[in-house]
Amino acid sequence: MKEAQRFPGDYDGISAGAPANNWVPLMAYAAKVQRLLTDPATGLTQPQLTLLKEAAIAACDARDGVTDRVIEDPRSCAFDPSTLQCKAGDSANCLTAPQVETVRSIYAGVVNPRTRETLMPGPPPAGELLWFAYRPNAFPIGVNYWRDLVKRDANWNPASLDFDADIARARELDTAEMTTTNSDLKDFFARGGKLLLWHGWTDGLIPAQNSITYYESVLVTSGAEAKTSMRLFMLPGVDHCNGGEGTYRMDALSVIDAWVESGQAPERIVAQRPLQGGAQRTRPLCPYPRVARYRGQGSTDDERNFECRAPAGR
Repeated sequence: MKEAQRFPGDYDGISAGAPANNWVPLMAYAAKVQRLLTDPATGLTQPQLTLLKEAAIAACDARDGVTDRVIEDPRSCAFDPSTLQCKAGDSANCLTAPQVETVRSIYAGVVNPRTRETLMPGPPPAGELLWFAYRPNAFPIGVNYWRDLVKRDANWNPASLDFDADIARARELDTAEMTTTNSDLKDFFARGGKLLLWHGWTDGLIPAQNSITYYESVLVTSGAEAKTSMRLFMLPGVDHCNGGEGTYRMDALSVIDAWVESGQAPERIVAQRPLQGGAQRTRPLCPYPRVARYRGQGSTDDERNFECRAPAGR
């Protein structure tokens, strides 16, 4: 992303998967999730995160016409975590009221408490298992950033993060432009540059909506060439870069190579997922905002039985 924005002459084609370009708000998101999950009063265990994921899939899986543990566009999933709240006398396979509020807070992303501006969108349902990476000693990037680079306090901890003043301070200190969200790519596109963006919908480390927001900002800022020189592909059911319930194996290098060398703009990318017994599922990935829809006949493990369509209601 930095190359396309600041050094447009370096590359003819760029593939950027699950980019961490909105750096300061993303680090605030990491600290927030870590704080919530490690608080004894609000934290969730790995089995409880599994419970959440399974409940979300059960609630929303069939909405796209195929029951396959994959939610094509999770923004259409109106999953309410309170359906898992413990009833009187329950203690297993349920969430306490504070835990339900933890889940809702993570889904909401990072919001400035003073201005109410959403700084980083939250993750959609069905990627909850990845939140466990934010537990201490597992995924400390957010804590290290605030403790060592911004606050420079060895005793700092996520509980003290101010989502207004500390974020403003981090932006002031970001002289290296680690936050890479400049949407003006006119120079990159003018010299023929191609940008392939892609992001797994169930990415619990970098919320997928961040890539959509950036993509849409480039369309507004960079003019008509952005529509022909940039594509965004959302990967249903795919976690951070790979893995998850969806078809997560894709050859992004071949796609960007064909686009640059032969002018073949990607209108459909075939992705794979291994199944038990050596079988394989294939599905088409569609350029945003189009989504894959089952034609109604043939195996749902064969991409030829799906077509890219405009999403209903969008």
